[in-house]
Amino acid sequence: MVVEATEEEKEILYRRGWGFKAPDGQLFLPLVAAAYLVENSKLEVYKNNKPLTVSEIMSLATKINPTDILRYFVLKDLRSKGRIVKVEPKTPFMRLYPRGAEVGFEAAKILVYSVSEDEPLKQGELVKIIRYASRTRKTLLLAVIDDEMNISYYTAEQFHPEQIREVQLPRNKAVAELIHDRIIIWDGELADEFYKNGFWGHPIGVRKPKVTENYRKPLQLSLLEGIYLAEKGCIEVVDVESGNKIPPENLVKPLGEMRRKALVKLSVYRFWRDKGYIVKPASKYGVDFMFYKYGPGIDHAPYMCFTSSPDEEILPVELIRAGRIATTVRKTLVVSVKENNHIFHYRVKWYKP
Repeated sequence: MVVEATEEEKEILYRRGWGFKAPDGQLFLPLVAAAYLVENSKLEVYKNNKPLTVSEIMSLATKINPTDILRYFVLKDLRSKGRIVKVEPKTPFMRLYPRGAEVGFEAAKILVYSVSEDEPLKQGELVKIIRYASRTRKTLLLAVIDDEMNISYYTAEQFHPEQIREVQLPRNKAVAELIHDRIIIWDGELADEFYKNGFWGHPIGVRKPKVTENYRKPLQLSLLEGIYLAEKGCIEVVDVESGNKIPPENLVKPLGEMRRKALVKLSVYRFWRDKGYIVKPASKYGVDFMFYKYGPGIDHAPYMCFTSSPDEEILPVELIRAGRIATTVRKTLVVSVKENNHIFHYRVKWYKP
């Protein structure tokens, strides 16, 4: 939409983030921005010499891009908070400028992506736009809108976990039995050694084990832990009924049969353990894993983790819920997405505009 105004008026609109300049000096205004200005009596829009209402302008906008209604809601919200946000006409994004910035003098550092909280979103698409934001040296801001027009803002940016140490492994090898979906080390002394050297498994019957105590109780390992330790040569797994040895690769089948997203979780588990982190289940927080630097009872886990794959659909509200829990317990929510032989990580943090 071309703006007819004085050069001074066009410059003011441009500096305040309302349009884009053409080489010939004309100012073009996205329909979403025009609707906001009309609603606030800052602009009049005509078509065939007839003035258009806000609803008519938004009708034109959403015929081109139905999700522009979401951008309109977010634009209104951010502008009401005194923020300069600029609609990008050829992308699904808006640019959010730092407080006090003026368009043309300081670059936007955030790309805003608007979504409905219950509209499924493929992880692959989300990863794609996070990568796009990273390439443009900006942070992606998810604006999640519920049915009552409440908008929650969370940043989502690529994350590269660092190696914090070599993986901690037990000194001695143990024999363990596969029973249903658990792997048990029955030798109490070896069980204590496994828990003390890397927080492997959980002593049976002990609610909150401490590495300083000797329990002499059997140790329960999850299938993920058991496969990882078997691959590292730390345990030899035998079938409880036949007594036959089970090679690590044969443990993956029961894992896949008994656990959802089994291969994805196994890959993510391997990645974080190889980085030196202590990996523990975290279903009570509504996520897959908790990552400790030193271990339960020693430090607080800095990260909570969802595991996923590019084809998996998520609801933005799921990220919001987990993000709120993470903020409450002072942790960072990480999403680890397995892409073929690579794992893409991004972290989600609450943002106050």
